[in-house]
Amino acid sequence: MPSQQENLADAFVAAGKSLIQLGELLTAQNKKKTMDMGQEKKRVKKDVNAPKKNTSSYLHFSNENRPRLVKENPALPQTEIAKLLGEEWRNLTEQQKEPYRVMAEKDKARFDKEMETYVPSHDLDDSTVTKKSKITPPKEPISPPAVVPAATEESKKKKKKNKKSKSKH
Repeated sequence: MPSQQENLADAFVAAGKSLIQLGELLTAQNKKKTMDMGQEKKRVKKDVNAPKKNTSSYLHFSNENRPRLVKENPALPQTEIAKLLGEEWRNLTEQQKEPYRVMAEKDKARFDKEMETYVPSHDLDDSTVTKKSKITPPKEPISPPAVVPAATEESKKKKKKNKKSKSKH
């Protein structure tokens, strides 16, 4: 009849084998994902002659008020200035936002009119550029240490005997 320690050791061995199998499975899936990511990506070339995109009402507000905020807070980084602009925009009433909305509508009309007459350049016959991704697959994972079964009473006795015999010599 196996002892409790032997049962425990067998359980740890079985658990270790299961974890190793799980690690191998996850590694195989990860390799597949990184191989897909390493393929060439296609990117559309930008036409330098294309009309400039229309500006939103918030951007009109931002462009108008940013210099004032920078002058008032010269030590603040741009990220903080942007937060202040956003806060000011949220605190405006609909009536105060109206001039910026009108500016945005005019800009949208300009963009739509330019797009009606816009003809893409002939230089863009090959409309996509291939660019190799710089993503590299991860290093191989370190395999878990081998599971060592727990010491049994017999093995402990053998170790003690070996130590005693070595110390006598």
